[in-house]
Amino acid sequence: MPYYLIHAGTKLQKMATDGSLADLELPAGVTISDARPARFALLNKTILVANAPSRTLLFDGGLNAHLASLAAPTAAPTVSAGSGSLIGDYVAAYTFAIKDANGNVIAESDLSPLSASITLATEGLALSSIQQSSASGVTARRIYRSASGGDALYWAYDLEGNNATTYTSTELDVALDTVAVSEAGLGAAPGATDVDRLKLVVAWKDRLWGVSDIEPDNLRFSGARKPYAWDPFNMIPVPPVGSDLVGVTGFLPRRDELGVLKLSALHKIIGSNPDDFDRLGVEEGVGSLAPDTCIVIRDVGYFLSHDGVYTWGPEGVNSISDAEVRPWFTTDLYFNRSAFSSAFARYNWRTHSYELHLPSAGQTDIDQWVQYDIDRKHWFGPHETLAMVPTSGGQITDDYGLPVPAVGSEAGFLWTQNNLAVMDGEFEIVFDVETQPYTETVPDVQKLFKELSLLTRDQGGGFVQVTPTVDKDEQTTILAPLGQTRTRLRRLGNGRLLTLRFTHDTFEEDCEIHGFEAPFHVTGRR
Repeated sequence: MPYYLIHAGTKLQKMATDGSLADLELPAGVTISDARPARFALLNKTILVANAPSRTLLFDGGLNAHLASLAAPTAAPTVSAGSGSLIGDYVAAYTFAIKDANGNVIAESDLSPLSASITLATEGLALSSIQQSSASGVTARRIYRSASGGDALYWAYDLEGNNATTYTSTELDVALDTVAVSEAGLGAAPGATDVDRLKLVVAWKDRLWGVSDIEPDNLRFSGARKPYAWDPFNMIPVPPVGSDLVGVTGFLPRRDELGVLKLSALHKIIGSNPDDFDRLGVEEGVGSLAPDTCIVIRDVGYFLSHDGVYTWGPEGVNSISDAEVRPWFTTDLYFNRSAFSSAFARYNWRTHSYELHLPSAGQTDIDQWVQYDIDRKHWFGPHETLAMVPTSGGQITDDYGLPVPAVGSEAGFLWTQNNLAVMDGEFEIVFDVETQPYTETVPDVQKLFKELSLLTRDQGGGFVQVTPTVDKDEQTTILAPLGQTRTRLRRLGNGRLLTLRFTHDTFEEDCEIHGFEAPFHVTGRR
């Protein structure tokens, strides 16, 4: 049965598709912050959780929690000759490791100090003084040794358990792993201690990529399919370095490029391995304020910047808000721009739209959202949420594997978009739409607006309220029936500009308006 890992207050919880919850047990001493959102990344069937935990965590397939970084052994193994058939000079080292129930490595420490070199003549490489780990959950020590005459270390054997202190390596050189441990890139992930914190993380090109809170300009990446291996040399500085305390503010993992956003710049990482990973500048002056607004939809990245919403795709970086709704993001009339860093976005597949959740003007809680229809390339909103205070968004799957749009709430509930009625829980969702001024390209000409015609779906009954405003004079509200497809209403009077406001708040009753007609003739110019 599928399940979800959820950050709720000071807990991490497992949720099944039926909504049942279970608190997850954490390693000793690890706490979860209710002031920082958790960041999740999935790699090689392992979930990494960062930012909210006091230590970066890894969860295996059974949702058992482990520290992402284990303290490395402090003592080198002692080497001597044993029984075997090895010939030549050898060195060895070992690591501490945690495995899941299927034997997959979930976490692994850095290497122990290197042993002394020993020359063998048809003998085995006997190791002793192998340390036992004091960390809880360690299930193996991984033995690494050189091939004959070499100095690179290769995995040779897993010494299961945390008790044995000796092992004799008799594996022939051809039986060793083909990848040197230096290339595998062992090392502690950011957040290995409570001094550092991995604040952002994303999966791309079979690796995890992230930045820490104390080095926010340095982009780190893990070993291939190794969420626990963070070689300190696997690091790419993202300029401008040191210009602020925020550093990297978001990721856009497209198919062949990883977008890396800062407050006022967009960079990209290209390549396929540490030998050819490279950073290129994409755009200056446009960056991201809010990590959780950065999402990729069909290989196009969307993100909130200081003056609106931008896309990054095959056609470059483009604003999708300037033409229609620039005042939403450049004035204080609609939203609390000082709290934009807490905004979040989600993709709603049902409407094929980018939905952006924001705090309204004067508020810090995220209480409104706007919607960009990708097919029609138009914005809709602002919409108000009454039933809850949203804190996160995304989608889950039902028992049949079908995606369902979902929103997390401040009260600890997960809301799904599966209500057939037009309701936010117990709250009716009010239909409240105001048109732009209706001018017919002659805004400065006095007109006589004639009978209004409303085009709707025949819903069998009910009414929608239509409030006309001619110039600045709000008129008496009209009750327009929804029991027919076309309704002729009264004349609207004299003026230059006509605005119509449609409202509908009847419980469990739809309101579907297809259009309207407001004929007029010109009476003169003043």
